[in-house]
Amino acid sequence: MEQILQYFETELEYMRRGFADFEKSHPQKAKALGITAGRSTDPNVQRLADALALHAARLSKRLDDTLPETALDLMRILAPTFLLGAPSYAAVRLVATAEEFGDALELAAGSVLPIAVDGETPSCRFTVARDAALKPVSVSAVRIEQAPFAFEVPQDIRGCEAAICVTLSPLDASQSLSELAPDQIELYVNAPGGRKQRLIEVLAGDVIGLGYAATEGRGAHATHVLDKSGFGLSMQGEDRTFLPRKGMQVPAISRLRDFLAYPDKAAFFTLRDTDGGFAKVAEGGIELRFFISGEGLKQLSDMGVADLATNVVPVVNLYTDHSRPVRYDYGRQQVPVLPTTSADMHVESLQIRDLRQLTPEGEQLLPAMTSPQRRADDGLAVWQERYQIGEFNSARREVSFSVNVGLGQDPEPLDFVASLYCSNGSAACAPRPGAQVFFDDDTLAKCPFELIDEPTAPVSPDVSAAKLWDVMSMLNGNFATIFDAENPSEALKEALHLCAPSGYADAANGIWDVTVSQSIAPVSVGKNVLLSAGSRIEVVLDADALPYSRTVFATALHFVFAAMISYDRFFQLSVRERGRAEPFKVFPRQHGSQTCG
Repeated sequence: MEQILQYFETELEYMRRGFADFEKSHPQKAKALGITAGRSTDPNVQRLADALALHAARLSKRLDDTLPETALDLMRILAPTFLLGAPSYAAVRLVATAEEFGDALELAAGSVLPIAVDGETPSCRFTVARDAALKPVSVSAVRIEQAPFAFEVPQDIRGCEAAICVTLSPLDASQSLSELAPDQIELYVNAPGGRKQRLIEVLAGDVIGLGYAATEGRGAHATHVLDKSGFGLSMQGEDRTFLPRKGMQVPAISRLRDFLAYPDKAAFFTLRDTDGGFAKVAEGGIELRFFISGEGLKQLSDMGVADLATNVVPVVNLYTDHSRPVRYDYGRQQVPVLPTTSADMHVESLQIRDLRQLTPEGEQLLPAMTSPQRRADDGLAVWQERYQIGEFNSARREVSFSVNVGLGQDPEPLDFVASLYCSNGSAACAPRPGAQVFFDDDTLAKCPFELIDEPTAPVSPDVSAAKLWDVMSMLNGNFATIFDAENPSEALKEALHLCAPSGYADAANGIWDVTVSQSIAPVSVGKNVLLSAGSRIEVVLDADALPYSRTVFATALHFVFAAMISYDRFFQLSVRERGRAEPFKVFPRQHGSQTCG
């Protein structure tokens, strides 16, 4: 009976909030029904509401056994990122002058970017998706030069038919790039439409060598060679994902889901070998030369300075906010928490991050029901986020508490503050391309950034029980999910669909065939060489059916197999196009005991 009363109180509170919301939306009808302050002065209407609340309480109690509570808690342990959906994404470019931005700096992940659409009050809040290294350097010219070249081509580069020449200049014309000595340079592909994907494919798969030279004078003829392995997709070398990932979540699966949610990650390229900050060019800027094959030249007609950019920062509409202090006295089954920003803007709370109890000695972190720390017998209450049906306030989250039976029937009330992951839903799509924005960072307070494109549409998390159990089945299957499947190509497509936030991955249509063969081969692990059993995987793609570059998708597929391989085996992935005998991408053998992904 006591549990029914708790459910009844919860449903009564829901009805009161529903009446209050109805009064705001339909004041004339509410007045006719005598509805005011969440209640009705008409006894018949009020009795009807109370009866409905009691009936709903009984149904809620019965549904609790069938709701995906167990699946949700397991997902919070195994893959909490899957419960965040895919908040809006955007890319912003630094447009500051030399007077506004003079020194290189690191923009830390999580730095806040408030955006106001109308007026000065922010309507949405983005944060930096990963650490970004900003340099006082810009792209001042881009061109394609075909053979025969007007400059020197390094002798070890064979089959070169064209070069993409990118001029990098300091923002301060009185400086030289060698004075700035950048340890790495990140380029963002900013070309429009299909040209963007073609340029990404060329830079990711058709560069056969690269170097740099002076932009003018006698030094412009000589090409100083750079290590080709020092240039590539930024996402291939990133450990951090755009969405937060806890330690227990499989890294490769996290990176795959991150890519399927935000494919624009593939537009970022990093040059990690700068030859000591382009030390061989003493004055002015430098010209980067990407030597490409004839196959790459066929995909590019012409290029302009707007096709590539530096100092582009990826941002997502996901931020951390705190609730106001809340008191819980165990009189109800659960208690609501709301982020403070919900008072000023539309907010969708995606997940409770942690709870801290307020005590005279200070804040104390409370263990979650899914945390190993809850087993410590230290008298702390254990919290659990509750699943709500039909919640009309997107900012609201419910939390319940459990205490040790040794504390008696009436434990002391506790005061706590919740930390939540929040987004602004569709409100984050309101900013327009070209809008000028500023970060909430003292070092960048006067440095303007510009929104490159419209923010992507957000995808709400799918918390249906069927979807959650399917994802956990995939994660639990591990090696057998694809490697031992009767039809590996269908199993791979299913894995991609499950990892996609929307539940459907367009790229799966490009998978034509998957072949898995077993073999024994030597594998290098550190300074040791192991003779190991493993799997050789060949994936055949229909490149015309892919929504993005084939080389980029091959990299994403490598994430999949890196997540699925058994710890005592190796795998080697090769990817080829349908109708061609030779693979266009062969990854090195990787052992399961190594850090996969």
